[in-house]
Amino acid sequence: FVFIYMVEIYMLFAESRRGNAVALFFEGGVGPGSYYIPVMIQFIFIYPLIFRLIKQYSAKGLFIILYLNFLFEIIYRYGCFPEYIFRLLFFRYLFITALGTYMYFEKNIAIKYLIMSFFTGFCYLYAMNYTSATLDFVNNSWKNTNYLSSFYVFPIIYLLINIYPKNIKRRWFCIIGTASYNIFLIQMLYYEFFADFLYAAVENKILQILVNLIICSVLGVCFFIIEIKLKIPVQNIRSWPKVFYRNEN
Repeated sequence: FVFIYMVEIYMLFAESRRGNAVALFFEGGVGPGSYYIPVMIQFIFIYPLIFRLIKQYSAKGLFIILYLNFLFEIIYRYGCFPEYIFRLLFFRYLFITALGTYMYFEKNIAIKYLIMSFFTGFCYLYAMNYTSATLDFVNNSWKNTNYLSSFYVFPIIYLLINIYPKNIKRRWFCIIGTASYNIFLIQMLYYEFFADFLYAAVENKILQILVNLIICSVLGVCFFIIEIKLKIPVQNIRSWPKVFYRNEN
């Protein structure tokens, strides 16, 4: 992250877009998804509580976390903190995180509950995107990624995991999955500073998506490989004191 952040700061100065470098660091930099960094740090401390709650209380724990996520959105809607703080807080992802944990423990979820979840999420997303509907208990600026949209995503992910062929060659999927954090960092940098060049040269939306995927994935995997190679000598530093004292003795 620090490397990408430094490149972003350089690009901002090169484009005469001055900003508070310290504030940008704690906000995760610039570009789409930059909030992920502070959210991930909060996740490290909060997730053990979610894990314990779902493990001990199962569905009851899931509803407790849903209620907490609902309260968080209500607190925001009544103006207790501004939008830029909202985007940096992990609490808006409480329910989707709990759903993933619930999926881990519950291997056989009844199909009727999956259908109900999908239908609820689909109706919500359709209403919010294709009608003039708004809700007073959600942040409508994040309508497609809030706790209610989780009802739509959950059954799809559950079914994909359970029907995914076990014998399919998954090497490239595993590589991309392992390098997903590096791909995300490249994506942040790319979409903020370089994607407009592609959009100006290519008008076809499908081609734009394909090129974007290829660029971010390939560069992200390369970034991951370079990082791994650089980490090896750094990790060896831990053994230097032992070698030194061994030689002294």
